[in-house]
Amino acid sequence: MKNIILLLFVLAASRPIGAATGGPDAFGYRWIDSDETAGPVYSWTEIRGLGASPGAADDKSWLAALPQSFRFYGQVYDSVYICSNGFLSFASRDSNPYPSSIPNSTLPNAMAAPLWNDLDPADPQSGGIYCYHDSAAGRFMVEWDSVVHFGTQHYYSIQAILDLADSSITFLYCSAQPGWQADFASIGIENSAGTVGLSLAQSFLKDQYAVRFYNQQDSHDLQAAAIVSPGWYLDPEDLAVPELLAQNTGLVSQTFPVVCHILCNDTLIRVDTAYVTELPAGDSLAVGFAPWQAGPAGERYVFRMFCDLDGDQNRANDTLQSEAISFPYRNKINASWRSAAISVDGVLSNGEWPDAAKIDITDILSRNGQAVPAGSAFLYAVNDSSALYLAVDVPWDASLESGDALYLFVDDDGDGAWAGDNSEGRYILQQSGAADSLTFTALPAVINSGAGGIAKAIGIASGHAQYEMSIPLGGGTGSYIRNGPGGIAKLHLSWQDGADKNIYAWWPQDMELPQDENPAHYGRLALADASGVAEQPQETALSPGIFRLWNSPNPFAAQTRISYQLPAAGPVEIVVYNIMGQRVAGLVDGVRSAGPHSVTWTTATSCATGVYLCRLSFAGRHRVVRMQLIK
Repeated sequence: MKNIILLLFVLAASRPIGAATGGPDAFGYRWIDSDETAGPVYSWTEIRGLGASPGAADDKSWLAALPQSFRFYGQVYDSVYICSNGFLSFASRDSNPYPSSIPNSTLPNAMAAPLWNDLDPADPQSGGIYCYHDSAAGRFMVEWDSVVHFGTQHYYSIQAILDLADSSITFLYCSAQPGWQADFASIGIENSAGTVGLSLAQSFLKDQYAVRFYNQQDSHDLQAAAIVSPGWYLDPEDLAVPELLAQNTGLVSQTFPVVCHILCNDTLIRVDTAYVTELPAGDSLAVGFAPWQAGPAGERYVFRMFCDLDGDQNRANDTLQSEAISFPYRNKINASWRSAAISVDGVLSNGEWPDAAKIDITDILSRNGQAVPAGSAFLYAVNDSSALYLAVDVPWDASLESGDALYLFVDDDGDGAWAGDNSEGRYILQQSGAADSLTFTALPAVINSGAGGIAKAIGIASGHAQYEMSIPLGGGTGSYIRNGPGGIAKLHLSWQDGADKNIYAWWPQDMELPQDENPAHYGRLALADASGVAEQPQETALSPGIFRLWNSPNPFAAQTRISYQLPAAGPVEIVVYNIMGQRVAGLVDGVRSAGPHSVTWTTATSCATGVYLCRLSFAGRHRVVRMQLIK
């Protein structure tokens, strides 16, 4: 009889009475499980065989495009990272295998974690990971199918389901061997800062169990949905037009002010207010503020924008904040034709690089936690008929140390995939003791093709570190640039300091270090032809489900091609405005299919020299690109 009483006590303590629901958190999210009458019904749809596998590596995240936009903690996302370690993230590819409390400001954030722990789909005994768009039910599904916990024989089968209609998230728990408490895990959701979230006790988990996370709608609720502009950088001394996408997520029409604060070095330097009249429930509107001029290169700004509705029932989603820096950012380079002899000796002598394309590649985003001033690192690029010449000058680095290294990833045909002939991959030019060394590894990393035919040098004669290298053009397989004059190469370059192993220079600035198996997001280098003219880089195909807008050439003299990609079919409007917000031209107004499109602005010849803003509107969302007309 004592044994029976003890068993009953343990069962009651393991699940508190009334714990079939939880929340709300500070944003308004709640959860409800399948033990509650009004909760989700456990219903497992096996997607192994239906869906695609993003990969099978340990401690890895893969980016997947969503079939339509998904709202999560006030942000709108078109894609999601699927991590091997039992979680999804809408903002971070971090693959941390060590679960922490939820919410937590450490990465990963913007997370939905059905079972965050150290899972290992690369284990030969493990099952796989799959994702599937169930279009009939309007949901995007991710499954960890009998995935093993690292170093054990513990297996877990779980699913995370994104409801595309109401942006709720449901976790399904099929089976666990030997049990759901065999390995420590964290379960829950959190916002992009890791400051607001909702967790579920691991002790609640059991076979054939479901839990749904949802955000209950309030009658009076305005949401700062997205900061449309500015982006992360501002052209020095140029005009910027702050713009906030405001959304009425409540149940009644609203009239309200929208406020923009601009701070520089923690000092408020500007306040601007715009007014919205009778925004219907469910609608959104891009609210623009008066143009504002950025300062010189290196100045950092905080843009804080918020909807200021009296009586808002959910203040947690009213405000968005972004940071920007005044910096001459370029993600495209037009190389110059080599006009002078270049001695690859690690010294950028006077007269060697007179006509080279030169850009600042300083890590102005401070991704290593240490801010370095603009002008700390520069990239030079020229070519002739036989070779591409690259140089990196690092005034910030006054000494050569073992481990100083220049990393260069090359996807030189720009197709977003590694070539099958082992001609594309990673170069590392680094200081090793008292000498420099260069290695080239073809990617995927199956063959080391060596670095024959490449000249390279690192020097300190000028009083700071300088790197030079020349890479032959054309040729077959191996460590050459396959394109010739007039062609396009896609590159990613970074510089690492050997003293602390931090990276202080990048090109392009907004890209993380490439993964060996993913060369999709690189800068574009246009190689000059014999006339000395570099072609405009060609755009490559984008993944389905992406919402983007860009134009080329930019700057332009007479006309420019405006390209855009839609995540789904629907009505589209593209309008060009001048810097004062006055409408200049309407380019598109009609229904377009999902995928890439383009339109040419041919009437620019009648416009004055200056900055113009092109705005794409689609399904309540907006993209804006700045265009420079030069005559």
